[in-house]
Amino acid sequence: MSSRLATREALFDVMEQIAEERIAARPIVEELLSRGDEVWDEEIPESWRTAGFVQELTAAGAAIVETNPKKSLSLAQLALTVATTVPPDTYPTLVQAFIEGNVWRDIGFAHRYPSAYEAALRAYEAAYRTFSRECALAYEQARAQFGRATVFLFTRRDDDALEILERTADVFHEFGDEKSVLNCEISQATVHFFRGNVQSATVKYLEFIERLKEFAPDDLYTFGLLYGNVGHFLTMLGRNGEAFTALQRAREIFTLLGMPSEVDRAEWGLAIILLSSGDFETALPLLRNVREAHLKRGLPENAGLIALYIVDALVATDRRTEALELVERVLGEFVNANLNQHAITALGYLRDLLPVAIKPRETVNDVRAYVERLRNDRTSRFLLPESQE
Repeated sequence: MSSRLATREALFDVMEQIAEERIAARPIVEELLSRGDEVWDEEIPESWRTAGFVQELTAAGAAIVETNPKKSLSLAQLALTVATTVPPDTYPTLVQAFIEGNVWRDIGFAHRYPSAYEAALRAYEAAYRTFSRECALAYEQARAQFGRATVFLFTRRDDDALEILERTADVFHEFGDEKSVLNCEISQATVHFFRGNVQSATVKYLEFIERLKEFAPDDLYTFGLLYGNVGHFLTMLGRNGEAFTALQRAREIFTLLGMPSEVDRAEWGLAIILLSSGDFETALPLLRNVREAHLKRGLPENAGLIALYIVDALVATDRRTEALELVERVLGEFVNANLNQHAITALGYLRDLLPVAIKPRETVNDVRAYVERLRNDRTSRFLLPESQE
């Protein structure tokens, strides 16, 4: 086959070929899904080395990223191995760059999901370089850049994120993709939130919801995202009634979409509101369910943070011994997962002080706030509060 797509007919021929390859790959990929987390560690069979096989693998990985991010990453990494071993000239160079770049982008998302941000950034950069091999993939380059911006956003490289978001929004606008333009604006508003401008971010998010109702009323995922985030913002502003309504709406949407991790995030937010109102007995089962779900997904850092909210509720209801046992358990989880040493130090401090602290809830909340801050600033040091013994 020629290395260029010379005619529309040639493009249709390639599309039909890849569709047939996907059908042939489907039963093999289904068998790989039934395996453990390490889906393949042998030489790649020649029959697998097709664009259709790659696309089936990435589709399978994307479908389970919510429930099994580790296996989703394994499938994406296998897809990359397959994509880069496809014999030369099997497809036009445009198609080869497209399938390889998309795999790199999927790897970036799979890494970002459990907060492996440096690995995610490398994958998105590889996706951008791959797409850049073909001028016709300018739109895909912008999508890869948007992925980089989201990593910069969560690692608090705000200026880098804003620069990329402005440029990619212009590209999306040129291609008539107003949905992606809105996504850029949502990310820009999130930067304002991270910088402490909670009121500004809240106003923007409420505006986004109204805009989305006008041009994409069926886009449930983005509605869920907006309602979930604005619910957290409203909680920080003390507008608990509005926050509770927004988070309930987010939970309903993500339940309908079958996205358990987003459902858990909304329930986590609802539990925080219940804690702040003193309804500890209602909050506790919610928090325990959400923590268990994060542990099952292999996300001990988030599970540990949720546990600190549980500890707060236990202390508030005079169950300090039970609270201390949970702190010990979380400390072990962090050590076993080789998580941030600063967080381990803070948890050790909480374990030692909790039995004798005069104001134990303040101690718990100091440590929880610090561990939460570490998710965005990995180098932040834990400063011991004044002794409460």
